[in-house]
Amino acid sequence: MPKINCKGCKRVICTKCSGLIATEMRVVALQTPKLSYLCDECEEGLRQIPDLRRLVTELQQQVQELRKNHINVVNLDTVINELQEKKNRSRNLIMFEIPESTANSPEYRKSHDKDQVSKTITSLATPEPEILTVIRLGKPVSKIEKPRPIKVVLANIYNAINFLKNKGKLPNSVKVKADMTPYQRDQLRRLREELAARTHSVW
Repeated sequence: MPKINCKGCKRVICTKCSGLIATEMRVVALQTPKLSYLCDECEEGLRQIPDLRRLVTELQQQVQELRKNHINVVNLDTVINELQEKKNRSRNLIMFEIPESTANSPEYRKSHDKDQVSKTITSLATPEPEILTVIRLGKPVSKIEKPRPIKVVLANIYNAINFLKNKGKLPNSVKVKADMTPYQRDQLRRLREELAARTHSVW
């Protein structure tokens, strides 16, 4: 019984199973046939190609959306962490140039720092805000050439804001700043560098 090959899968199909008439069989049997034969499975697969292409396109779009959403999630986490960090620091003050004790006793040095901070804050705020924590930033050194900054934690954000509003009344020797997050400090540094660059370009 004559047989033909499927153009797609190359599988051998008998004439009867192919469903071709005699004329079609002769054309397909030519060395350079103008008519190609596909078995039922390959023909069905050919019809499914447009659907497969649409599916691939949809999957590609979904992958892109997932990537975007992942980036957005990362950014959202960063924003949330930054907001929480700002909230945690909102009632803090950073004081500079507060004289540092040279006493050997850590307890005495802590008591000295708290007294100095209390006097400074009391000079601007009445009644005196509740001071929760006073701590020197950085490692202590044997020879104090410049006093280390002090982080002051107040009872609430309102005390900190009120004090910062009036910090201009402090003696020139004492400087006070808000306790900024690393991101805020980096942004401030960039702004200063940009301002310096613009000023330099003008001159």
